[in-house]
Amino acid sequence: MNTESFTINVENTILNLKMMSQIKPYDKLYLDEGLLKIDTPTLLQGIYRWYKVYSRINTTTDLDIIVKSVIDITDNLLDKEDISDEENALCQQILIEISNACKGLSNLKITYKDDTFMSSKLDIIKDKLKSRKDKIIKVMKVA
Repeated sequence: MNTESFTINVENTILNLKMMSQIKPYDKLYLDEGLLKIDTPTLLQGIYRWYKVYSRINTTTDLDIIVKSVIDITDNLLDKEDISDEENALCQQILIEISNACKGLSNLKITYKDDTFMSSKLDIIKDKLKSRKDKIIKVMKVA
């Protein structure tokens, strides 16, 4: 991956984490051109989501893609011998965004409280993010 596409991927991933942090109870999600969008509840939301083929399964797949991107980016940064100040700042930013995103995922669990599969899948996604957060803290020796 060249530097420009890596930078775009990092920016999109951080934006997606920021969007995850904005999720409120009863919101739903969809991915549009690689970017996470929040679908707030409306009267015709179900029809619109059916028409656009936005489903719960697609939501978890999209979230998995975002988490994989977080893991790939942080692996790329953390596996280096010397981390520059800019890379260190990026790791710190990702750390903050992961914490905020987990709060949004907890709100998304409220949306799907009656769906044990979705609730469990969201727990797994949150666990992956928390594990990544722990790894960043350990490698960066963040206090």
